[in-house]
Amino acid sequence: MFLITFSKAGQEDIVLTEDDLFDFQYEASCYSGETFELGGVNAKTLYLLIDNNTQRFSRGTFANCRVKLEIDGKFFGYYNTELPKRRNGVIELTAYDDMVKLDTEFPTDYTFPQTFWAVYAQCVFEAGLASEVSFCLLYTSRAHETCADLV
Repeated sequence: MFLITFSKAGQEDIVLTEDDLFDFQYEASCYSGETFELGGVNAKTLYLLIDNNTQRFSRGTFANCRVKLEIDGKFFGYYNTELPKRRNGVIELTAYDDMVKLDTEFPTDYTFPQTFWAVYAQCVFEAGLASEVSFCLLYTSRAHETCADLV
């Protein structure tokens, strides 16, 4: 049995079980290709087809929700929903874990080793560990030093 809890600021939580769904897919794959796009991530994905034949859920009920997934009492993470699609009594919903926030496009003219440092600096910035994307932060761990001090 699984429980899917939808949370949205200012509203009561909605809890769904397998009885409320037409389809449920959970994907937590590892990247296995020969190449990996710079700035790309592997986010866990939920895909749900929610039964809404009785029209119990309004149009925006599941938009911008935080989703908690539990399967057989085991916690499988938190996910963020995309805008749902509605048609013929069904709500189609896709949600991704927080890794998708790190997905970033990088210019194609980056070359190694600059590419590694650019990816690292961008990840540090996106994760909130730095206030700006700065290559200077990569070369020193002493906060009082600046790029000028390094040169």
